[in-house]
Amino acid sequence: AQAIYPGYGFLSESAEFAEACEAAGIAFVGPTPLQIREFGLKHRSRELAADAGVPMTPGTGLLASLGEALTQAERIGYPVILQSTAGGGGIG
Repeated sequence: AQAIYPGYGFLSESAEFAEACEAAGIAFVGPTPLQIREFGLKHRSRELAADAGVPMTPGTGLLASLGEALTQAERIGYPVILQSTAGGGGIG
């Protein structure tokens, strides 16, 4: 094989797999390992998008407590979505 298209799911989100392809001289048809790592965390993705001037819905960075979440929800306005920044791997 000269290239691997990982599709969707675990391999498409694995920086280690993309690096292994690169090391073996096989083209990885997807994001670079750095991009996978940078965009793998929702709060970092949001920072990168803001830095690039991408229009976004109102939101916050990481929240440290329930009180902080409630304060920010009042500022943003309801309804709100609360998401984990990492983990899950797209499952559930």
